[in-house]
Amino acid sequence: MQIDAKTIFFYSLIPAAVGVLGGFMPTLFRVREKALAALQHFVAGVVLAATATAVVPEVMKSTSSTPICVGFIVGVFALLLIHAIAHKIEDIRAKSFPLGGIFASMLDLFIDGILIGIAFSVGKGTGFLVTLSLSLCAFFLCLTIGGMVHGFLSRLISTLFIAAMLPLGAFVASLLVPMLYSSLYYEVISFGLAGLLFLACEELLKSAHQKKDTMLTTALFFAGFLLILAMKPLLST
Repeated sequence: MQIDAKTIFFYSLIPAAVGVLGGFMPTLFRVREKALAALQHFVAGVVLAATATAVVPEVMKSTSSTPICVGFIVGVFALLLIHAIAHKIEDIRAKSFPLGGIFASMLDLFIDGILIGIAFSVGKGTGFLVTLSLSLCAFFLCLTIGGMVHGFLSRLISTLFIAAMLPLGAFVASLLVPMLYSSLYYEVISFGLAGLLFLACEELLKSAHQKKDTMLTTALFFAGFLLILAMKPLLST
């Protein structure tokens, strides 16, 4: 399927704008830990459901397990490396400016932008589901960084740099996807699959469980998952 670069770029602006909104939430009011934990559970449910209903079925269309394994393994190692570098930078950062978190968030959203581009090459329904889930991820990532950065100008610059990675990644994908059908299509899809799983399980849920859980926050995980399950039949791929 030939992808429309303008359409992909337009849709990628949606999660970017949602991310900017999230980045400025701490400017308006203090976000409580319970609210953050609830949001993390909900977003994790949305991401896992979008992964299960849109990304995994596309990966499984491969007639060979080799590209799946290669893309997935490379994705896992790349994300572990990014995670390690981010923590290393965080150890030497200035207390008021979370360089490690900003670096990791920029790379996360760049990869997410690439995944949006690839998702739309699969179908509009798949692209919409992935865009929806990544909009919530962008909101949470920028919300977290916004709460850690002090000063309006620093918060503005940090949020804009992070959010800009989404359309940049989508633009790169719009250039590369036509070539991926004949070479590395399933490898890249599998790479994106690893990225979504890492984001949901090793970042969102892991961070959420460091806070005090309640029945409501746990239920929100399943609410997010159910939301995607309910929307999936309404979307044609």
